[in-house]
Amino acid sequence: MRHLLAFAAVLGLSSAAFAGEETSSVQVTIKGMSCPDGCGAAVTKGLQSVDGVKEVKLTDFEKGLFTLSVDAAKPVKPSAIKAKIGKFEITKVEATLSGTVVAGEKDALTFVAASGAKYSLTSCGDCPVEAAKGDERLGQLRAWIKDGKNAVRISGALGECCEGALSLAVAKVELAAPKN
Repeated sequence: MRHLLAFAAVLGLSSAAFAGEETSSVQVTIKGMSCPDGCGAAVTKGLQSVDGVKEVKLTDFEKGLFTLSVDAAKPVKPSAIKAKIGKFEITKVEATLSGTVVAGEKDALTFVAASGAKYSLTSCGDCPVEAAKGDERLGQLRAWIKDGKNAVRISGALGECCEGALSLAVAKVELAAPKN
């Protein structure tokens, strides 16, 4: 799980496309807890001390799932999350991010959060990202870009690929509502 632990980039969790959003959701799955009152409380306290985290909820102790409400205007460093959980291990980080998708060379798609953080959706250097190029969600993104619509909200697993570049395995895509 090295790729989930050593993030080099910053999680940017805001976008003008979704104006009015003050928080975004990040789900962190932790391994190694033995009791909700001791371990669960210690991890909760550690996660609450991460700069930019507004609220932490132990969503499912058996699965080790925590839901973080994160200040959408302030980027959160994933390395800070790891630093605050002590002896426990992160097994998965999933986020819902709002931002813009940009088409690049060779049919590559990059997600750019309002903070400027960039996430590869289709490739990371020479190695493939978990979300395959043929995935229908990526096809939907390409079609929206072609139609001039690229403000989206994307949910999925975050991972590190190829020497520190961040990638987002796309699980769900939502087009931004038109501005009034």
